[in-house]
Amino acid sequence: MNIIAARQGRGKTTEIYRRIKMLGDEEKIYLIVPEQYTYETECALLKYLNKEAVGNIEVISLTLFAGILAGENPRGGIIALSDEMKNMLVKSIIDKKA
Repeated sequence: MNIIAARQGRGKTTEIYRRIKMLGDEEKIYLIVPEQYTYETECALLKYLNKEAVGNIEVISLTLFAGILAGENPRGGIIALSDEMKNMLVKSIIDKKA
């Protein structure tokens, strides 16, 4: 786990995206963000990576991450997927079939 902390405007987001890009598609990556920024972050990350979907990166909220660590599903068993997440899922399935 890597924690990147600094004041606003110091390049944290760019550094995180740069590191994710360097890792490529080899490792499972969880990017943990505040609840209100999950969708924004998914969109911005895909734009930065110049991709429509990625199967190895999950942008999740701190609440969801805490629930996963506790072996629970904080969303009550129902997980709503954004369009970007659906694209990631479809791409992952296609890649496994290819």
